[in-house]
Amino acid sequence: MGFANETIQFQSNPSTHAVLSFECRMYAPTYSREAVYLVRIFVGILRDHSLGLAAIRQFLRSRSHREACMTPRRISYDARLAIEPFRGMGKYLRTLIAHRKEALMGFCATGESSESLSLIAEGARFYPAWEQYSLPKQVARFGSDVFIAPYNTAPLRLRSGVRLVLIVHDLIFLEPAPLSPSLYQNIGRVYRRLVVPRAIHKAKIILTVSEYTKSQIVKRFNLSPDRIRVIPCSLGPEWFDNGDSDIQKDNAILMVSGEAPSKNLRRGIEAFTRLAKFRQDSQLGLHVVGVKPHFHNSFKRLAEKLGVASRVEFYGYLSDQALRDLYRKAKLLFMPSLLEGFGIPALEAMAMRVPLVLSRAGSLPEVGGDAAVYFDPYSSEEMAQMMNRILDDDLTARELSDHGERRVQSFAETAVRPMIDEFWDMIDRDVLR
Repeated sequence: MGFANETIQFQSNPSTHAVLSFECRMYAPTYSREAVYLVRIFVGILRDHSLGLAAIRQFLRSRSHREACMTPRRISYDARLAIEPFRGMGKYLRTLIAHRKEALMGFCATGESSESLSLIAEGARFYPAWEQYSLPKQVARFGSDVFIAPYNTAPLRLRSGVRLVLIVHDLIFLEPAPLSPSLYQNIGRVYRRLVVPRAIHKAKIILTVSEYTKSQIVKRFNLSPDRIRVIPCSLGPEWFDNGDSDIQKDNAILMVSGEAPSKNLRRGIEAFTRLAKFRQDSQLGLHVVGVKPHFHNSFKRLAEKLGVASRVEFYGYLSDQALRDLYRKAKLLFMPSLLEGFGIPALEAMAMRVPLVLSRAGSLPEVGGDAAVYFDPYSSEEMAQMMNRILDDDLTARELSDHGERRVQSFAETAVRPMIDEFWDMIDRDVLR
């Protein structure tokens, strides 16, 4: 990250004794020096012609020149959930800033660091205190003109003139729900309820990940749809290399879930129990990925109570490669969520040619489309029926896999990249006004 100072001399025919000079202070990653070099060439060609001099003067008066030569804007972001190992919201931010990260300032708490991002670390780690107290001071100290808040919440007291870009992934925290087994999640839920409505009204630009979430924001906060831009989650090229397509499947169902009540994992385990009894298949297993190890015992006790403890296997955080291996071997992906703002596991499963059995709640039908069968997330019986249908019908399972393989192409990073580029163009145009 740095500034490039260019001093460029424009000199006409010596007989005119006219000298034009200006100094452009350019933020190198944002406004490339190529524009400067093009002007130099242009002048070199036309320097002996009075028309060339007039053209240069016209250029210097133009908006293009003013944009190139004005004081550059500084754009910063909250990097904390994008520090390795990162999950869905961190992945989304990294995709968004991938082609700009060298030009941006990333902030995190004292003691935190990233293997691949250059960050400025300051402040206590407790997130609400850091976001509302330490982060505004960092934004002010480093002169940010635009701040990107990537994880639903945002600092509410940014200095005057800072444009807030807010990324809202979902509004699940505003829905009635039982307490989470995680105290941290419960505190976070209260915090988001207090902060997000205020942040939404303060934001200059709002990004979200699905049309469903956009509609919820518009409805709840009475906003114009024009204030909200949708850029969906996406998958990198590594997800589209399926390797051996004839890999031996495990006799297992995959859930990529979590301990939050909205993931509906308890009812999902109950549905699996119904399915196992109905099929009388003592070998059928359930692989559950994404629950933090601290909470495994709580769900294991439920599986033990239901008589399926030996069939349910829990995994904590997995690398993308290990997760892809589980997808390849799974007979189907099962997502019983009560609500989703997007549903990245559905994308991952489609890329791995795994049939989808999804809740019809939230954004999942928007993501899964014709690559899934759907169920009521409050009915463990209907969940079991839909899973049994796919396990019993190889033709339907294959058709869903084919549909998914085609559908997921529209969520590849290369397909989503033009939307991201358009977003950055909009940011550049806005800060240059």
